[in-house]
Amino acid sequence: MDKWLSSVLSFDTQLDTWGRKRSVKKALPLITRLFLIATFIEDSVRGLVQRKLQVQFLEYHYRLPFFFAAVFLYTWIFTATVASVCIVLRWHEDGAALVLIGYVTLQQLLYGKYAPSTLGKWGFLVRNLCLCGSLLIIVASSRLKKGYALLPGWSKKTGSASRFPEYIQLASRCLMALLSLEFVASMGWIGTVLSLPVVLFVLVGFKTRLCSLLLMMLYAIHNVLQSAFWYFRGTSWEAMVERDVKLFEFVQTISIMGGLGLLSSSGPGALSFDERKKY
Repeated sequence: MDKWLSSVLSFDTQLDTWGRKRSVKKALPLITRLFLIATFIEDSVRGLVQRKLQVQFLEYHYRLPFFFAAVFLYTWIFTATVASVCIVLRWHEDGAALVLIGYVTLQQLLYGKYAPSTLGKWGFLVRNLCLCGSLLIIVASSRLKKGYALLPGWSKKTGSASRFPEYIQLASRCLMALLSLEFVASMGWIGTVLSLPVVLFVLVGFKTRLCSLLLMMLYAIHNVLQSAFWYFRGTSWEAMVERDVKLFEFVQTISIMGGLGLLSSSGPGALSFDERKKY
């Protein structure tokens, strides 16, 4: 047991050293941001390719006239694309992340009731909450870099308002861990129980860099097992719908993994075991 713990600690130290390299510091945030926006780009492409079906959906379920449904759809696509580009290029990224959170919220309101998600409408909700958690990492890290807690009139060390970014980081960790609820469907109860310590460590911010990467690996395994869209090659309407749903979930999980990558590179924040043990 002691040998195993020493190996884990040694690997964590090596990982920390690797993460401090200049080349990694430059490349990792870009890669994780590309992961994060993947679902929004896929959603935009899907909206363009299936624009006729999307407009018909809005006309039928929400009684929108054709013109307003079309304008709404193209505005929806444009907003997601522009905000995604801003996040990759780090232009007003906190504002762009908040726009995408609003986008996800509106998506939940519009499609949540009719979502053909693998685990039903609750699965759709859980995934959207995870995605919001990933975007909150951008908001928190950006505000901390801008010195949110150092604004005139606010105390650096005291006051709940000055610690707002820290609460955002805590909320983002909790939300990103929600996807582990789907492990039961893909890995069974045994796999879920075995992965539980990693999920809990991410929640409390313990060995965050290592555990975030481990949770990314678990999500990747879950993604391949649960959302293998390439297996659905039929030309029937049912097969096409199933393939679209699986593709949507596959890319969405990649975006959530991007959020975990950002968590690994930016750190868990002050409300975590990793930060507490420094004092």
